[in-house]
Amino acid sequence: MDFAKPETIGSAFERVFDMLKSIETSGTTRHSELLDRVDSLHGSLKKLNKRVEVVENNVNQCTNQISHHDKELEAIRIEMRKLNLVFVGIQESPSENLIDIMNTFICDLLELHSDSATIDTVHRIGVVRQGGHRNVRVKFACEGARNMVWNNRKMLRDKKTDFYINEDLPPVTLGRRRQLREEERKARNLGKSTRLLGDRLVIDNINYELNNAGELVQITRKNSQGRRAHPVPVARPSSARPSSSMTPSTTNTLAGTPAFFFATPSQSQTSTDVSQEASP
Repeated sequence: MDFAKPETIGSAFERVFDMLKSIETSGTTRHSELLDRVDSLHGSLKKLNKRVEVVENNVNQCTNQISHHDKELEAIRIEMRKLNLVFVGIQESPSENLIDIMNTFICDLLELHSDSATIDTVHRIGVVRQGGHRNVRVKFACEGARNMVWNNRKMLRDKKTDFYINEDLPPVTLGRRRQLREEERKARNLGKSTRLLGDRLVIDNINYELNNAGELVQITRKNSQGRRAHPVPVARPSSARPSSSMTPSTTNTLAGTPAFFFATPSQSQTSTDVSQEASP
C-alpha cells in the first residue's frame, strides 16, 4: 500500500487553511458592509421619522383649522336660522295656503294674535312621501315674534295636541344635541341629576360637552374659553307670557281649529335638517 508523502499532506492542509482564511476575510468584509448598510438605513430612518413628524404636525394644524372653521360655519348657520321655527304634525294638502294655516294655528292653539307674531315666510321642508306630511318652516319678521311663539309651545302639550315646535338647527347641531340627550338619559338612569342646556350637559352640577371625537368630557377653563370665542347659541330660556293685548279674541278656540291642521305623528315626515324630537 502506498502512503502519501508528508510534504503532500502539509500542502493540502495549507490549502485548506488558506481557504478558511479567505472565507473568514470575505465574511468579515461582508459583515462590515452589512453594518455600514444598517447604519445608513438607520440614518435614513431618522430623517424619515423627522419628515413624518413634520407631516403629522401639519395634519394636526390642518385638522384644528378645519374644526375651527366648522364651528364658525355652524355658528353662522345658526345665526341665519335664529328667526325660524319648525312646526311638526300639520297636515299637508295640494292647494294649501300656508300663511293662512299658520296664522290660524298661532291664534287658535298658541293664543297669540297674528299682528304680534308676524310671519315673514313659510314653506314645507323635506321630501314628499306617500301618506306623509312634511314639516313647516316658518320665518318670523323679528326675533320677538319668534320668541313669543317658542315660549308658548307648551300649550300644544297642555291642550293634548299632536303638534310639536322645534328650533331650526343645522344637522350637525341636531346630531350633537341628540347624542347629549342620550347621555342625559344614561345619567338619569344612574340616579344622577341632569340638565341639558343647548350644547352643554350638566350632571350633578358639573358641566360636560362633546369633544371632536364625540366623547363626553368635562368642560375646563381652557375649552370653555374656546367655546366663548366661537359661541354656538343654545335654546332660549322661557320668558313671561305675552300681555293680554297680544291675546286673540275668544272666538279663536281649539274647537274652531280647521280640520286640515290635524295629522297623526306617524304621518308627520322626518326631515334631515330639522329636529323631530318633541319640544318640552
